[in-house]
Amino acid sequence: MANSSVRLRFASLTVQGKNPAKVNNEDYCGHFQGKYGDLFLLCDGMGGEAGGEIASRMAVESINEYFESHYIEGEESTTIAQSVEYAQYKIIEYTKLNPEMTGMGTTLVLLLIKGNSYYFANVGDSRIYLRRGGALLQLTKDHSEVQRMVEQGLISREEAAIHPLRNIITRAIGSPSYRPDISGPHLLQEGDVFLLCSDGLTEYVKDEEILQQLSEEPQIATHNLVDLALHRGGLDDITVQIVEVLISKPVVIQEEVPASHPNRFYPSLALILTIVVFLVALFLYTQSLKKIPESSKVAPLDTLKEETLKEEETIPPIIEKKEQREEKSVTAFTQLDEKAIDAKLGASAANAHFQEVFNKMSDKKTQAKNLKFFSQTRDNTVIYILPGQTIYLAYGILGTKAGYNMSQEQLEALLAIAIARSSGDSNLNTENWEQELFAPANTPLDEATWKKAQEIYSKYDKANASSLFNSTKRFGKFKTLIRTGKYSIAINKSH
Repeated sequence: MANSSVRLRFASLTVQGKNPAKVNNEDYCGHFQGKYGDLFLLCDGMGGEAGGEIASRMAVESINEYFESHYIEGEESTTIAQSVEYAQYKIIEYTKLNPEMTGMGTTLVLLLIKGNSYYFANVGDSRIYLRRGGALLQLTKDHSEVQRMVEQGLISREEAAIHPLRNIITRAIGSPSYRPDISGPHLLQEGDVFLLCSDGLTEYVKDEEILQQLSEEPQIATHNLVDLALHRGGLDDITVQIVEVLISKPVVIQEEVPASHPNRFYPSLALILTIVVFLVALFLYTQSLKKIPESSKVAPLDTLKEETLKEEETIPPIIEKKEQREEKSVTAFTQLDEKAIDAKLGASAANAHFQEVFNKMSDKKTQAKNLKFFSQTRDNTVIYILPGQTIYLAYGILGTKAGYNMSQEQLEALLAIAIARSSGDSNLNTENWEQELFAPANTPLDEATWKKAQEIYSKYDKANASSLFNSTKRFGKFKTLIRTGKYSIAINKSH
């Protein structure tokens, strides 16, 4: 039998940033122990006023509460996922009772050490690092705009560190997109050192400096890292947790096994009686078979097949109602194929600003119900429309220097055009949806769609209805850039 012997040494430190506009430390962290092992949590809140401070504390306390009451041995990953769901529920309920806190949310990094294994999870741009064997590994991947742009090849990691959008995150507990990335179990090694930190540290301290400091004892390392970030500006709140694995070795315990002696086999009385009863029953059964008349014996297999076929021919076919067939077709399309579209486009959570614009513009009873972003384009196509369901917008590409450079006003106008073309009345063939949806967009924008888009935009900006829509000169120039397909919109990259 093998037992685990793990001893941890850890330290944590959180300080409020130097930003004079902030009055509270919106970071919060905690370490908890129970039958689940050692649970380390760190959150970076957001939401203005006291919202961020409340959200981060509530997330840490809710997740710990869930582990204490719902943990099941062997279901660590499931417990992590459900604890985040519980934190999301608590924060949303709080904002319903306190409308002035609407919009508050928090990032999360979670480290669970159980026996000789560890699990980790994250939401947002707080991070977990692991120092192992002289190397530093970033275990988590940021949920942020700049990380998405790096993955798309639009900017380098060096450019991401100074990009003006680096503080925009795409997932947070308290927002519609809050699902954590969860990984584990992974095996611990002697000397492993974990660092959990908010972006207040990584904004100012480089990875090689983090690696150097993690060679120190945790209490010293936490203060050194925080002091380094403060010395370089430290505008944001800074929180650091360091966990060092001192022992992680299986201890083998040799159990004494008594010497075995061969035993003679003596059948029990019950076994003897069972055998006798079985033999008697078998004899009676064989005697009864001899008495069955020839006419009642089983027909040959071929004869049975012929009779079965004749019988099937007499059964009328089942006619399904037209309405039922159509309903099943729509269900299959909206529930199954949209997942395939998400996978093909690399769809991801929408930017908060454009989600708000979309919600104001779209009549979700007759037009698109959802807005998603995607990260791939083909033939300059920047919008795909799933009629009556979802609009996919390449915001991350349109808003960069990848040949488009669309202004926010133009992006909003494109969204209005897409909504105008997203009526739920569609003849999209569910069997050939891929060929239809991704067909090249090469038709000029028609006048009727433009006018409809102008009406839709006025719901969002009633006062101005967009100077782009009202300016004949700007309208003409912008309109020439647009090419449409049945379910797509393309923009000339020369823009």
